[in-house]
Amino acid sequence: MSFRIGPTASGNLAVFPIVLSSIMIILHHRVGGPATAAVMANAVIGLGGFAVAVLVLSLTAEPLGSALALGSALLVSVGANLMIYVVRQRLAVK
Repeated sequence: MSFRIGPTASGNLAVFPIVLSSIMIILHHRVGGPATAAVMANAVIGLGGFAVAVLVLSLTAEPLGSALALGSALLVSVGANLMIYVVRQRLAVK
C-alpha cells in the first residue's frame, strides 16, 4: 500500500499498530483479558478521530505554530470522538 499512498501517509499509518499494541499491553496487565478485548473491539472506530487529529496537526503545524496546531488537533480528536459517542448512544436507544 505504501507505493500507492507515498511515504508521508505510510508513516502516519504506521502509528496505528504501535498505539493499539501499547494500549493492549498496558490494559492487559492492569484489567485483564476480557476488558482489554472489549477496548480493542471498540478502539478501531475511535482511532478515526485520532487519524483526523493527526491530519489536522500535519496541515496546521507550519502555518499556525506548534501550540495552536496541537490545540487544534486535540479539539478535533475530542470533537470527533464525542460525535462517535453521540451516534452510538442514539443507535443504542432505537
